[in-house]
Amino acid sequence: MTIEVERPTFDAVPTVEQVFAWIELSLAAGKPVLLRLAKGVDHFTVAAGITATRVFLFDSTGQSFLKQTSCRGSESFYRIPPKALARIAVSRRG
Repeated sequence: MTIEVERPTFDAVPTVEQVFAWIELSLAAGKPVLLRLAKGVDHFTVAAGITATRVFLFDSTGQSFLKQTSCRGSESFYRIPPKALARIAVSRRG
């Protein structure tokens, strides 16, 4: 097995919508996303699924989802720093 860590390459500081689009694209390709939740609760978690309103998590604290609205706006409870995003790609060798 080969494990690769891929980081986003945004041209400028991305919007929250661009961050969620990158997460959605990654998950559609079968690649889970490691992300940092900053501000409200500062820790790393794994995005395992996404809908138009929620990101489903595989989280060590037991949190099962994150409402996308909780990451939008200056008064949001969470912030997802774009530099703290990584997707994990696993493939068979040879």
